[in-house]
Amino acid sequence: MSNENTEPKDSTEVLVPSEEERRITIGQGDYVFEFTQRPLSFFQKLEVFSVLGRALEKSMSGPDGLTLSELFEGPAPLEANLSATNYRDADTFVKAIAKLVQYTPELLAELYCVILAVPRGQRGLVTEVMELPEAEGGLSDEDGFGILETFVDQNWNVMVDFFNNRVIPLVNKVNSKVQGSQPSKPSKTTATRQKHQSG
Repeated sequence: MSNENTEPKDSTEVLVPSEEERRITIGQGDYVFEFTQRPLSFFQKLEVFSVLGRALEKSMSGPDGLTLSELFEGPAPLEANLSATNYRDADTFVKAIAKLVQYTPELLAELYCVILAVPRGQRGLVTEVMELPEAEGGLSDEDGFGILETFVDQNWNVMVDFFNNRVIPLVNKVNSKVQGSQPSKPSKTTATRQKHQSG
């Protein structure tokens, strides 16, 4: 009798994440930091939502605010038809982040600290080191873009949830505020009455 089906299966395989981890090293001398980028934990997801939500609200508010069409370089009706296909690759997400940074320069540092699970007490120092030139221990171009690309690969479902359940309601909220702040036009009856009173 063959025993090929009686051998115990290796259960450790299911514990290995399908996305590759990314190791980041920044700094020089006495200030060297090493981080391993992994899929977000529950609390990291909440913090990413908070950071991106604040950036979106700030960038979309006001008459000259950013629109989703501009954010994703899509057609005009994008706001009403947003789906996962609008941000299906890392390149689209990186471009969107780059546009948000124009309105919220602090976004990248905050986002990277959350993504890399930098302890809160070290975030100020780590941000200063990341912003240094690469020759002085700062973040390299390869790692800078690679962090965002790895983030999308590792947390695809998180991003789908964020844009489907957070972005669209935010856009509706901003639009309603803009419409509510616009003065209503006087009716014909009111305009006629005002004309007679002035005469």
